[in-house]
Amino acid sequence: MKKLVAASALLFAFAVDSNASTLDFSDVPANTGNWYSTSLVSGGFSFSKPSGYWDVRTDSPGANNGSNALNVGFGGFSFAQTNNNAFSLNSLDAGATWYTSGGSVTLTGFQANGNVLTQILSVTNAYQNYIFNWTNLLSVNVSANTGSGYVAYDNIVVGNPVTQTPIPAAVWLFGSALTGLVGIGKRKQAAVANS
Repeated sequence: MKKLVAASALLFAFAVDSNASTLDFSDVPANTGNWYSTSLVSGGFSFSKPSGYWDVRTDSPGANNGSNALNVGFGGFSFAQTNNNAFSLNSLDAGATWYTSGGSVTLTGFQANGNVLTQILSVTNAYQNYIFNWTNLLSVNVSANTGSGYVAYDNIVVGNPVTQTPIPAAVWLFGSALTGLVGIGKRKQAAVANS
């Protein structure tokens, strides 16, 4: 019984957001030289860029992890879910690449309740992971201040808002399951004692 309770506690302690997914652009053809397109879709998210240059690359100088990454230059871009549902932005990797060794990137998140969140990143020519933990977003705008240089973006961790189960309901469900397991354990002990 003590092992069961300990295992349950351990399971809840290491529980993670099962709705999180990583946008790594592996579903987009890379190195196409399609620098002028204004939109692309990856992992259920729509990325749009009104002007400037961008492409999904694996061969960038500077920030490069050998896998597909979104390289953006001369301006910014925005992204949102293709179904227009709210989402969370947990983290992303960013680093300077073509024609620059650093600069800053500003991310602006627009929440469903009208709030606006902003974070400024300082990028170098190596990938860095940036943590946001922003929730209830409808869209995110990204703008770079790197002169005529490019910034590579990869491993954008996003999630869908989780519908919270009220605590009393969760407690009753857990309590009834635990009671059932205790009953099964006692029944087995009684069967062993009677044989």
